Amino acid sequence: MCECGCVSNDKRYTLAGPGDSYYIITLRGHCKECDGSSVVLIELLEPGTYNHKYYRDPDYTCGPLPFDKWPDSMGATINVGMTDQEFRAKLTPHLMGLDSKELGDVDGVLDDAAVDVLLEEMYDDAQTFPSIAGNESH
Repeated sequence: MCECGCVSNDKRYTLAGPGDSYYIITLRGHCKECDGSSVVLIELLEPGTYNHKYYRDPDYTCGPLPFDKWPDSMGATINVGMTDQEFRAKLTPHLMGLDSKELGDVDGVLDDAAVDVLLEEMYDDAQTFPSIAGNESH
């Protein structure tokens, strides 16, 4: 964890493991401060460890990983990215009405500095926080 405390925004779910062990499924969003990407972490917590006891307290998780009924089984989908439509909706406003002559050289070609400014502005909108499909309220 970096000093910004970004991991305090993590969402954690439990999943039964072998014996008295269980898994913690952690959904973590991106962080500009520590240059961390959006990820899904899966950790096996075994009896006798500090975290095994710690995450048994329901105050520290979002509860069991929610499963949906699939045609022949039960399952969970963890979304980690955007659809094409979501991507376009989030990033199109950054490019609409852009006058490349104001950002680039006189001939309208974007230079490294202009591209860097645009990418910096677009970065946060291009990120997603992992989510359980159909259960975004968790």
